[in-house]
Amino acid sequence: MPDRTRQAGIISLAEFFRFFIKTLIGILLARILNQEYYGSYRQLFLVYTSFSALLLLGVPQSLLFFLPKAQDETEQKQIIPRTLNLISLLAIVFSLSLLGFRVQLALFFNNPQLTNLLLIYAIYPLFLFISQLYSSVMLGLRKAESAAKFTIFAIVCDAVLIMGTALIFRKLEYIVTAVIIAAFLQWVYVHLHLRAYKLGWLFDATGLKQQLSYSLPLGLSSIIGILSIQLDKFVISGFFTPAQFAVFSVGAMELPFIGILTNSVNSVILPAISSQNDPAAGIDIYRASIRKNALIIFPLCLFSIIYAEQIITFLYGQSYLEASLYFRIYLLSLFLRI
Repeated sequence: MPDRTRQAGIISLAEFFRFFIKTLIGILLARILNQEYYGSYRQLFLVYTSFSALLLLGVPQSLLFFLPKAQDETEQKQIIPRTLNLISLLAIVFSLSLLGFRVQLALFFNNPQLTNLLLIYAIYPLFLFISQLYSSVMLGLRKAESAAKFTIFAIVCDAVLIMGTALIFRKLEYIVTAVIIAAFLQWVYVHLHLRAYKLGWLFDATGLKQQLSYSLPLGLSSIIGILSIQLDKFVISGFFTPAQFAVFSVGAMELPFIGILTNSVNSVILPAISSQNDPAAGIDIYRASIRKNALIIFPLCLFSIIYAEQIITFLYGQSYLEASLYFRIYLLSLFLRI
């Protein structure tokens, strides 16, 4: 248990650092860009977050199950390149889909400028799909420190490039280009650190079938989870302007760092539960994680409900005050999600 707690702590600290920098980026962009452009920026990531869950099919999460169960390093070197090849193909499909449907997406979002922005942004999945896989590989190999180092590297790239570009040029097209360059640097990092696992474009049909049989239920649950979180944002984007969506998207969250905490804990306990032969031991691990999460989440939730207006205006400015209403409503769901 102490080792699992330490690993969860390492991942949580790295993810909290990511959250802090991502929040700074969001605050800076909200204050530099007008609400229409900031809404467009948020819509690009709405598209990526929603449809990447559909295409990834739970494959990265499956590594948290299969890698700890691998008999030896040889079996691990079969699982990892097979997964890398599959994810690469899915990334190509996603990028081509963004290019092919960019006009339809712009029409759906009532946002004509998305047509040109998606020409740049379509490259993003080619780099980030592989980068997203790296943390799962490291956690599956029980190398929490390596996963944390990559998280820090990735967010530093985002911070320097995105914030620097925003401060210098203050143009949305340049900011989106900086997002792509940051993703490319992360892709290079991952390929350098996983070069020992590259075995060409060969697929193990039996192993792939076994992996997909495990990952597809995970993927479907992820899709349902993402839709439950993002569906409202698609509705608002479809019926209102990008500026109105910007205000709504700022408030329509349930404290992002809570998700970071629970996801970090889940990333550690899933391999731990997978390696247990006794179901009762796995249940004990799960229950302990719930208790520890609740001790942190409930007080933070109550504090944020009370001071919602002050939190929103301090972070995003007086022009986003209306978002505090949405913020309070979304915080209520945390009491059920624990």
